[in-house]
Amino acid sequence: MEDARDEKLSEDPPRAPGAVLAMAIAVVSVMTSELMPIGVLTPIAHDLGITPGMAGQAITATAGAALITSFLISAIIRQFDRRNVLLFTSVIIIVADLIIATAPNFAILLLARLLLGVAHGTLWSMVAATAMRLAPAPLIPRTVSVIMRGVPIAVMIASPLASFVGNVMGWRAAFFLAAGLAGFTLVFQIATLPSIPPRGQTQVRTMLRLMNRPQVVIGLVGGLLVYLGHYAFLTYTRPFLEAVPGIGARRLPIVLLVYGLFNLAAVSLSGPFVTRYLFQVLWIAPAVLGVLALVMAITGPASMAVCLLFFSWAVAYGFVPVCWHTWVTRVTPDEPESGGGLMIAFTQFGIFAGALVGGYAFDRAGTAGSFFTASGTLFLAAAIVFIVVRLWHGAETSVIEGEVEKAAENAPTRGMRLTADVAAV
Repeated sequence: MEDARDEKLSEDPPRAPGAVLAMAIAVVSVMTSELMPIGVLTPIAHDLGITPGMAGQAITATAGAALITSFLISAIIRQFDRRNVLLFTSVIIIVADLIIATAPNFAILLLARLLLGVAHGTLWSMVAATAMRLAPAPLIPRTVSVIMRGVPIAVMIASPLASFVGNVMGWRAAFFLAAGLAGFTLVFQIATLPSIPPRGQTQVRTMLRLMNRPQVVIGLVGGLLVYLGHYAFLTYTRPFLEAVPGIGARRLPIVLLVYGLFNLAAVSLSGPFVTRYLFQVLWIAPAVLGVLALVMAITGPASMAVCLLFFSWAVAYGFVPVCWHTWVTRVTPDEPESGGGLMIAFTQFGIFAGALVGGYAFDRAGTAGSFFTASGTLFLAAAIVFIVVRLWHGAETSVIEGEVEKAAENAPTRGMRLTADVAAV
């Protein structure tokens, strides 16, 4: 009976396209709110009387709450219509952004960022399964592509927009704007999202069972370290770029916008490379990022030439989400949603730890400290993938491939198709 309702929902042409767009806009909204502090880190620190390293913990708080939520939310919402959950998520984003915009001190801001993390973890835990419910099987790849492209779009607009608005009207205005975007998202969702009845059980036990697979654990640890290194670097780039001769606060939004454009282009073009050269990309991407962070830590903000290194970072990092999602789908073909949930949890822990460790290093050694930390972490990630995974994979290739192929034969067709196409986006 429930399958029949799901199939009817998937074949509802008038409402599904708008619902897919609503999901994409929701992704843009939550990611924009999450990344806003990066573009206004210095003004937040100055206004609230804290160090930039402490201000960077706004990212840490959101990631920590999202990490916990991603593990627990499937059990909490198992009896609720997913439409109502998505609407409530947008309400949470609005409330969190408004509290941040009016926060009298850092403690209140941090609490609001924790609330935002709950919305973040809830939304991302539902993206894949919701996409499967909004489109018939042949259209799932296109559906996922539309939704997932909200991520680089948010990266492209969040930091430069926050920096520009912060320079003109103050950093609080940037979060009022983010609340407005979330409000638009809520209205659009009300108008377009159909009822999405709950189905299935909690995935917590399944996710824990997947942790018994060595190939899954190694891949997740490698991905965690890459995200840790990335956010130890990216969270504290504003103070670095402001010190570059010829940039300053006025031209910073332009630099961040160009960074976003390069990142969007890299994400859009990375699919074919990852499909053919997955293993190579898994270690080359963090290795390149490690080199870039090391060079920038050594040279410092000496000249405009460092912008080329910064833009190169955007390109190299564009391959990271695609290759790690591909890795997970290949080693968990029988449990694609649970594997994706694990990746989200480990990614959020990496973001949490990256902003935390990077902030500690920044407060003690400036941007050079956070960049050296990022570089070391990324080199460690590359080494784990290149040495440990390669040696283990080389010895166990036939066994692993046999397990994966057997699991793939038993995996639901729609789940397999979905996860493969999420990785390709």
